[in-house]
Amino acid sequence: MMCREAFKKFKACLNVQGVNAHRADHDAINVVYKSLQQDREQADISDIIRQLHRVVDETVEVKRDWQGEDRAPYDISKIDFDRLRQEFERSPARRTTVQNLKTAIEARLQRLLQQNPLRTDFQRHYEN
Repeated sequence: MMCREAFKKFKACLNVQGVNAHRADHDAINVVYKSLQQDREQADISDIIRQLHRVVDETVEVKRDWQGEDRAPYDISKIDFDRLRQEFERSPARRTTVQNLKTAIEARLQRLLQQNPLRTDFQRHYEN
């Protein structure tokens, strides 16, 4: 992520006088970036993922917290989107709601990216 940020900043400064003095630094970062990308593409972590799934399956126990009720899964095909849209349009805080949701998603995404920088695909998908 830091390499891509450096590339963006360098590209933004192409018209700034004296930027070519830093081209060697840019090229060095590019070599490191390509090396890291190649390592990422060649890494096979499937065995580690299988072990992780096994540990999680053995450790996590699912408990039903429905107080004895048997509930069917909620059928989202029955959502009345027109009514939902009308309710949302009537809300005085709709922009606040959307901004709060956006802020929450971005905070979660940043936390996930800090934990695992290989999740940059999630960030690109969110930004698109």
